[in-house]
Amino acid sequence: MSGIHDLRHTCASLLAAAGATPEAVQIHLGHSSITVTIDRYTHLLPSDVEALIGRLEDIRARNLAAQPPPSERSQGTDIGGR
Repeated sequence: MSGIHDLRHTCASLLAAAGATPEAVQIHLGHSSITVTIDRYTHLLPSDVEALIGRLEDIRARNLAAQPPPSERSQGTDIGGR
């Protein structure tokens, strides 16, 4: 890389580090398709995997905390008014 390509790569790196989506990077850099962006800059995105896993774990923990204890959960539907 040299010159303008170094600057574009730095820009893409900073955008990715700031949490920009690949689509936002595509638009900012003026790529004709998302494929161009992903093919060129996919190596910038792997660190996002750990953050996504953390978010999924947070969602799961919140959902578990919101559930009633097993003793308060319904034991099934009452059929026939019994």
